[in-house]
This record gives sequence, structure tokens and C-alpha cells, in this order.
Amino acid sequence: MIQMRETQKDRHKENKLLYAMASHLGCQYKQSPNLNKYRIDGWFYNNGVSGNEMMGWAECKWYGDGKKAYCALNVPKYGELINLSELTLLPSYFIFREEGRFGYIVVHDGRMHRAKFKVMQAGGTAKGRTPNPDDIEPLIMFDKLEIKWGKV
Repeated sequence: MIQMRETQKDRHKENKLLYAMASHLGCQYKQSPNLNKYRIDGWFYNNGVSGNEMMGWAECKWYGDGKKAYCALNVPKYGELINLSELTLLPSYFIFREEGRFGYIVVHDGRMHRAKFKVMQAGGTAKGRTPNPDDIEPLIMFDKLEIKWGKV
């Protein structure tokens, strides 16, 4: 059985971010069931004459209580986004929410890496969660100048 780290509340927030980004891009979205096949949060597509044409990949983070975006992904998630973009020539987005607004970083545009980053050992346990031994790990830390802000 797969051990899920995301709660139902996490999945609900993730869905809100996917909806906001899909609206921004003018397309539809699908939230990943996160069972085994995909380790990312979702993807974007357009209903076309010849079917549902894919438009991109997404990973989401929700920051509340006045917290600023912690623009970091663990290395395996980053690798999954890069791999999907390189294989499909579709963009990958890191989408997040700060209090009252959502932002995103274009991780890969389908042709090349787009976002500047550093690799750091960092992280921690979210308030109210049980710590896991891998909460501090190597992370891809994106430059905050890469953020594009959307409308909520």
C-alpha cells in the first residue's frame, strides 16, 4: 500500500491552485490521483477537435497564515517535472499560493530549463504535522525573481 503524505485538505488546496492556473492558461486541468503512476500534482490540457491535447505539467504548494512562498521542490519531484517536459516538449509549472494570491514558476518550457535555482539541504516539518526523517533533504531552491503572479 502506498503511504500518502497529502491529507484531503492538502488535496483540496492543490485542486484550487490547479483551477487558478488552468484559468490563467485558458485550459482545463486534471488533478493526479497520486497513486503510483505520476508523482506530480496534475496537468493541463485543451479540449480539441482531435481530443484532449496536453498543455503542461504541475506541482503545487499552498502557504497560508501570512507565510511567504518557500520556492523549493525536492530533487525527485523536480526531476519528474524535467523528465516529463523533456519527453513531451510541454512546459512544467511550480504553482503556489501566498496569502491572497497565487504565483507560479516556469520550471521548464518544453525546450529548456527556465528557472534559476540552487541546490541546498533544507526543509522542515509543517506546523501541526508529525515529523518524518526525510523532512530535511536536498531541495531545488528557486530564485524568487522567477515568480510570475496570477490573479486569484
